[in-house]
Amino acid sequence: MPEIKIIPKKDFETFANFAADAYPGMGYHTPEEKKNLQEVLEKKFGSPTMAFHGYYKNNELLGGVAFYDFEMNLFGNKVLCGGGGFLAVSLLHKKENVARDLCRYFFKYYRKRNAPVASLYPFSPKFYRKMGVGYGSKGYVYRFAPESLPYNGDKKYLIELAEKDKPEIIKCFNAFAEQHHGMFYDYPDYRNSFFKKNKSSRFVGYFKNGKLEGYLVYKFRPAGKDNFINNEIQIVEMVYLNIDVFLSLCSYLHSQKDQIRMITYLNFDDNFHFNLEEPRNDSGNFYPSVFHETNTSALGIMYRLLDSKKIFNLLHEHDFNGESVRLRLNIVDTFLKENNGKFVVYFEDGYPVLKKSSSVCDVEMSIDIADFSSLLLGAIDFKSLYRYGRIKLTNDKYIELLNNLFKTQNKPFFMTHF
Repeated sequence: MPEIKIIPKKDFETFANFAADAYPGMGYHTPEEKKNLQEVLEKKFGSPTMAFHGYYKNNELLGGVAFYDFEMNLFGNKVLCGGGGFLAVSLLHKKENVARDLCRYFFKYYRKRNAPVASLYPFSPKFYRKMGVGYGSKGYVYRFAPESLPYNGDKKYLIELAEKDKPEIIKCFNAFAEQHHGMFYDYPDYRNSFFKKNKSSRFVGYFKNGKLEGYLVYKFRPAGKDNFINNEIQIVEMVYLNIDVFLSLCSYLHSQKDQIRMITYLNFDDNFHFNLEEPRNDSGNFYPSVFHETNTSALGIMYRLLDSKKIFNLLHEHDFNGESVRLRLNIVDTFLKENNGKFVVYFEDGYPVLKKSSSVCDVEMSIDIADFSSLLLGAIDFKSLYRYGRIKLTNDKYIELLNNLFKTQNKPFFMTHF
């Protein structure tokens, strides 16, 4: 029988080879390069916040995946969120359900640890959605000239940051995470890895009264092959605790216009073009009748609720917008059978109370776990799912109420890479 367990250090060479084959774009092709990857993985062995789990059959390692323990801001509650990444399967054993079984084990592992949510970056959104993982917020990629940004911020508090400033950066990042539902909190291991990945990046911080209130991480990129003075900026991370910091960082970027042609910025704000004097990107794309392209969008992080019933106990102090309704939820979860089925929640002035499944209800709502995960976290609104036929109700007169019940002020925000 197959067995899934933590990969011992002696098997890291095998797993490194699987990973090099699974992600050829990382550039680990030669034996020397694969050895380097092995050493990178071995340095993570024994970490308190992550571990590699492997799929073994007849004592042979066939694949593996990394598990990350994250703390997540879930509507103001700091909760454990399992992160899954670096999934790799032997090329000789693909299409043998190794990846499927590793994913099911991943969900069960964090469910047993009472994590309400699991998260991952998909190599194929379709693949994971079939396993009940819902889409998260879309990221928006903006490209704009530096002079399009406002130039009315005070730059006198800006300083260059270095690796010695990591404790202040972590503190600032986590203060930002406190302000945004969906954010993962920072911690030293993650920030150490971030610095290693961004050795060539520039770090600029906003220090005022001895406190770091925001910072900008960016890197230069050549804008073309034939002109070494024609460059661009790619924003890697931009954190700000108030409007003064935001405007200061915008002014800093604006002031680079003499040597920077364009800035690329991926964020979760689909209104960011309101901050730009010239909202159009440089694609020149134009759609009938007169629509100018401002940005492109991309799907990244995905989420899965691991115990749809228990999450309402966790959110017992969360106000679902003051609505009152007796709701029976029919969660369709064919991948995680223990999460499949019906239960009843009474919302009383917005606050949820779990009731017996036989309790009287006003309306029953049937929904797939992937869509319910996206709905509850606020990545999509109720009406859209209903309009697409992805929600079934026993009484349509509750559409407006349920739309307001599940409405969130902001979609989940996300800045952690794993």
